[in-house]
Amino acid sequence: MAINLGSTGKGKMKKDVSDMWEDKEVRFDIPITLSNMRTGEKIIDKLDFVEDTKGNNGDKGRLIVTNLRILWHSLSVFRISLSIGFNCIVSATTKVVNSKLRGTTEALHLLTKFNNSRFEFIFTNLVSGNTRHFTSVMGVHKAYLSSKPYRELKLRGAVVRHKQLVILPLEHICDVVDGVWNLSSDQVLTILLNLYETHFILNIISLFL
Repeated sequence: MAINLGSTGKGKMKKDVSDMWEDKEVRFDIPITLSNMRTGEKIIDKLDFVEDTKGNNGDKGRLIVTNLRILWHSLSVFRISLSIGFNCIVSATTKVVNSKLRGTTEALHLLTKFNNSRFEFIFTNLVSGNTRHFTSVMGVHKAYLSSKPYRELKLRGAVVRHKQLVILPLEHICDVVDGVWNLSSDQVLTILLNLYETHFILNIISLFL
């Protein structure tokens, strides 16, 4: 699917978003090319010496938190890796676990769902007293959920109050067209066209992090 992002100095620019999977999928052992940041994706935090206690207990790795997903890869064998999209996370909590490298300790516990399958991930920070993996992942996940209205289609939502559109933060009304028929209910509605600049569309998620 191609989206027309409007006119620029070089003419109309189109961005193909049909291959955007990073925040919507859980992938295992991804090639290094798929670990690279896509357009609009930004690294929020990076932590070394984080163990994938559930799947690779005893293996030191690096945890990378972006505005779209969580990446983890082994420091000894780079092909052993994970990509967890924030849209797949059902819950993010803490849990006391038994780590080969840290012993009994508190770890980050993620429950995810993708393609009708459920996956559990446990990440242990091997640096004593460091809880950044808790705060980074939970904070970005909360911001991701709060910014869903900017990215997703919502039907029959409470978007109108007292006959006025409820404007989201940083949203602007660029035009109002009266006398447009809604063919599904034979009512005359007002269509509010919310057009954003190219930069704003590509970085809408990062505005809330």
